[in-house]
Amino acid sequence: AMDENKEESKTVRYKLQKQELSSERKEREELNKKRRQSIFKTISLVIVSVIFGFFLAYSFFKNIEIIGILKDTNSVNEKTALLEEYMENIWLYRNDYDDLDTILSDKAYYGMTSFEEDPYTAYMSASELSSFQDGINMNFVGIGVTYSNEGNIFQVKRVLKDSPAEKAGIEAGDILTKVDDIDIKDKTTEEVRTMVTGEEGTLVKITVNREGEEINFLVKRAQVDSTVYGEIIDDVAYIQLFSFGLHTADEMQKYLDSYIDYSKLVIDLRDNSGGYQTAVEDIASFFLKNGDVIMSQTDANGQSVNYKASGKKNYTNFKKIVLLVNENTASASEVLTAALSEHLDYVTIVGTTTYGKGVVQTTYPLKDGSAIKITAYKWLTPKGNWINGEGIKPDVEVKLHDIFYKVALEMDQETKLSYDSVSPYNIIASLALDYLDYDVERYDGYFDKSLEESLTKYQLEHDLKANGVLDTDTYQALISSVKRAYNSDREKDSQLQAALDILR
Repeated sequence: AMDENKEESKTVRYKLQKQELSSERKEREELNKKRRQSIFKTISLVIVSVIFGFFLAYSFFKNIEIIGILKDTNSVNEKTALLEEYMENIWLYRNDYDDLDTILSDKAYYGMTSFEEDPYTAYMSASELSSFQDGINMNFVGIGVTYSNEGNIFQVKRVLKDSPAEKAGIEAGDILTKVDDIDIKDKTTEEVRTMVTGEEGTLVKITVNREGEEINFLVKRAQVDSTVYGEIIDDVAYIQLFSFGLHTADEMQKYLDSYIDYSKLVIDLRDNSGGYQTAVEDIASFFLKNGDVIMSQTDANGQSVNYKASGKKNYTNFKKIVLLVNENTASASEVLTAALSEHLDYVTIVGTTTYGKGVVQTTYPLKDGSAIKITAYKWLTPKGNWINGEGIKPDVEVKLHDIFYKVALEMDQETKLSYDSVSPYNIIASLALDYLDYDVERYDGYFDKSLEESLTKYQLEHDLKANGVLDTDTYQALISSVKRAYNSDREKDSQLQAALDILR
């Protein structure tokens, strides 16, 4: 125990601290200086950024205000005008276009008329409208061929009757390779069309690949106006309708007048994608009784209208009619198919199920030469059926050879396929050879001995390098041979043969 009167002892504590050396003090002062400079720079940068950001924002919005973006846009027209002005004044690529104003307007119209559920409604510029009408009427100044572009291979599908191309010697199945010595391999379909068409009376040089042989034709361009082709096959009258143009009914009537002594008729509607409603009404009236319903149309309000046969000119000499159709038979072609088959018990539909377009478009021209093609009605068959999306099933289903359902892929010059290889090109080659009556055992893309032997035989018969190798020359020759055989040998057209068998 501690005495209460004893003086309390005091304890003094000192903080221990290391003494700086002169070198360490200098280093510390230098570090503090750098820290102060860093803090000053950071503060300065923030201040400058704020000032610059304010200035930039002010300038940006001031510029926008100048061109009108911040103006009140209460109407669609005002907004459209401002958007066009924005694109024309600020867009980085604006100088890449000569007529940007027209292009912007067209793009706006294209967008306004584009809907996934309706692929048929569309805005058309003046040039597009002209091409659209020429395509239906098939009236243009050119050489008179239709061609397809599959795999960048331009192949002649049809040579129109009495056309410059027919007179020059061009045939269906020929592969277009050059126009005026310009290679068209990388051209678009529209570019080739522009090269082939031109002023009436001018000459154009057409180079084709015909089963491996390069042939040149000098063709004089002329007015082409033909949507119908006809001939007599034994005791059967045959008429092919390419489209339903303004003069199609008149063209068809000339053929029908010359077929007055025939009782059997084939109407070939394959690959006919339609045309004008007035044309199909006139043609249906050639076969239906006066007052028979051709089709009915219903608008968005549910209002319906029936379109009936006129009875002006009726051909009653035909006792059996076959309608040839396929998956590309559409629109007006389907109207005619349904009308004749539902009214006439002596009509048989042969081929494959049609496209299935059960809506009608009306074209409204605009003052600047452009137009809007708009879906305005759905149409029903005489019995009230709506074929949209389903098509018309044939009474007798007949398919063409499998080669016609394969897309001809483009083959480059470096590709060379031989025994034991596997390729999609081998499939096309095998099917083509089979169609041309060569012996082939496999169609799965494998290059076996039978393909090699048949390929060598084909090459020998067509003056090609007979090495059993599938190269570009042989590949294109095969494609050309298939189409030529289809057009020159009726027995190679299984659907037409089925139609003739039914009528006979």
